[in-house]
Amino acid sequence: MILLITEVTEMSGGHYCVAGWDAYNRRMVRPLPNGANWTAEAVTELGIAPGVTLEVSPADRTPRGQYPHLTEDTLVDPDDVRIAGTGFAAWFGPNAPPVAKSLQDVFGGHVLNNSKWGTSLKGLYVPAGTNTRSLGAIAIKASFLRFFLDATKLRAFLYDGANRYLLPVSDRHLNEVNRRDGLQAVKAGMPASGRLHVRLGLARGWQKHPDKCFVMLNGVRW
Repeated sequence: MILLITEVTEMSGGHYCVAGWDAYNRRMVRPLPNGANWTAEAVTELGIAPGVTLEVSPADRTPRGQYPHLTEDTLVDPDDVRIAGTGFAAWFGPNAPPVAKSLQDVFGGHVLNNSKWGTSLKGLYVPAGTNTRSLGAIAIKASFLRFFLDATKLRAFLYDGANRYLLPVSDRHLNEVNRRDGLQAVKAGMPASGRLHVRLGLARGWQKHPDKCFVMLNGVRW
């Protein structure tokens, strides 16, 4: 299976979630080495990053878990993973991963929220067990996305043409830039105009909120 890597996101314990677009089967895939998330060592050693093409071998086993993540979860053999190409740049067009019309559309209209910050919806989530996607993207104007800090944590205001949202940022690269060089460096790395391909994903339910899969900003491409 050949995957165009679309996002590498941070998880707790120094682990990462990797996801990619399977153009042949026209679907998003979350490759899980032996059913687990990716270690920092594996991501660094292989050079896994958005835009890289990864070749993986799906295991002959069904992944455990529940929807919505079960839609994309795919067990792979960690000993049979290799980089097949680098340098993808066409994030718009017929060969690019598709974009939905809105954030709600990415997740089949199942997004709820538990609070607001001014005019922005906050605490967005999809109920655990919902049979829908857990990964997707939207296309927006560059001016519709703005980053800020909540204490030291990177957050984003996003407008999708229908609603304004406040989202946590899970993207590995953006968080590393913020920790190393600060918020202004994150902002400076964004284009001032044009269209953005904004990756969106759902976190898995966790101890405090086992019934909620919160919406995250998984990355920005252009």
